[in-house]
Order: sequence, then structure tokens, then C-alpha cells
Amino acid sequence: MAQSFSPSLFKKELAELIRLKDGLENELRRKTNQFSAYADAAKKAFSLMGKKYPSLSVGLSVKPAGISVKILIRERSCKDAFLQAARIEGLSAIGTSSFNQVKVEETDKFSKEIDRLKNRLFLTYGAQNAMRSTMLLSSAKKGWIEVAADFDIALNNPLIALLLQYASRGTQKKLSILEFTRSIGFTENPHLEQARSYFKGFDPKMDDI
Repeated sequence: MAQSFSPSLFKKELAELIRLKDGLENELRRKTNQFSAYADAAKKAFSLMGKKYPSLSVGLSVKPAGISVKILIRERSCKDAFLQAARIEGLSAIGTSSFNQVKVEETDKFSKEIDRLKNRLFLTYGAQNAMRSTMLLSSAKKGWIEVAADFDIALNNPLIALLLQYASRGTQKKLSILEFTRSIGFTENPHLEQARSYFKGFDPKMDDI
């Protein structure tokens, strides 16, 4: 069943995924006995985003060396993705080989840099004297662009604005991501049985978490 897109709900869902990532990093540092169960539940929570929003893929990688998030947006090319990223307020510089190669106000250089754009683009947001944010767009598998940026809910994070654009595309499935994520509490006795039952409703053959 489809549902209309809600920007406020999407931001809450992202905030929950960020909470899970931060919680997992804390569990990894503490080397707790619950880490494996938490990691399995968190990875399934992240996978729900792609099921609900067809133009997004948000994956969680959990390794002994650390935890990382891989974000993909459904787009034909880096140039097409740039056209969307350029709509985000605060874009100050771009580069095809590194950050801050060409400033936005350098009109001729800026246009030439975009003409050189193929499979990768570095973007910088924010004024020189303000807190800056960066984002890297790079070609991934066919029809998808990988987005590398700080995975946090900061107000000036361009990643959040970009993900909002792509999450609103297509038909969103009616999945309650918050119901699942909020069942993962990062306490001494996590409520993972509730999470397991919830996912069983979508996939009865899934392994227990």
C-alpha cells in the first residue's frame, strides 16, 4: 500500500537511523555482549529505507574496524545528481578532483568544471567563515549515484536536503520504520523480540534477530 510523502516523518526516520549508528558505535567501543544482536537489527532497520523509498538505498556496514553507512540515490549520472544538489542552499564551491577547486561566483570556471564532470564531483556548502559541509557524488552501479557525507542530522547538513528530494520521488510503501527502530533501545536488555516479530510480518522466512 502506498502513502503520501511526509518530510517531517522522513527526518524522524533519518534521526532514528543516526541514533542506531551512534548506539552501535558505542556498543562496539564497549565490546558488549549485545553488539551482534543490535548490529543485525540495525542493518535490517537501514534496509527498510530502500523498501519504503524506491529512489534511495541506505546500507549499514558493520566490521570490527568500524561502522559505516553507504548511501545511494537513484539517478542516471553525476551531472543529473548535481542538478539536484545545486538546488540546496549554501553551495559555495565544486571540484571534479578535489574540494574547493572552483567557487560558485567564478562563473566561467564553474561552467568549465561542470563540463568536465564525468563520474565524480566534490561539493562544498557554507560560507568561508561559517561551518562548512562537504558532499561527494560518485557513480556506483548503473542508475545509482553514491553520496558520501557526514551522516548526521545537523541543521546545515546538505545530505539531509538531498535525501529529502529523492525520498519524495516515486511511490512510498506504507512501512512503519519508526515502529521498528524504536524497539531497539540499546539497554542491558534490548527489546529485540518485538523487532523480530515486526519483520516476520514482512518475511516469515527471515532469520531471527
